[in-house]
Amino acid sequence: MWRTCYRSGCSGTRSNFLLRHLILGEIIMGKLPVVVFGATGFIGRCIVQRLLEAGYRVRAAVRRPEQAVFLRSMGVVGQVSLVRTNIFSEESVIGAIKGTAAIVNAVGILTEQGP
Repeated sequence: MWRTCYRSGCSGTRSNFLLRHLILGEIIMGKLPVVVFGATGFIGRCIVQRLLEAGYRVRAAVRRPEQAVFLRSMGVVGQVSLVRTNIFSEESVIGAIKGTAAIVNAVGILTEQGP
């Protein structure tokens, strides 16, 4: 179950730590999906892959679903759903997390702005 994500080269201990706590924490497995923000990123796709291998359904909250279709091929038909989400919009985030068992935030900072 804790195989390395060879396709994307992710073998870091941080993702292992997060997933052990998520899966070993006995989060509801089955009907309710786990939502992953930042699912198309380097760490995010490893998290998605490991959740799928563990049998979870995944809702990938992404900016551009049309550019994230590769995530669907990681699981069986219907195991991955893509939802367009703007993380700067509270309504969008609430819509993405509604009806999920757990939330994983793997969103990275691309550029910092401000004082």
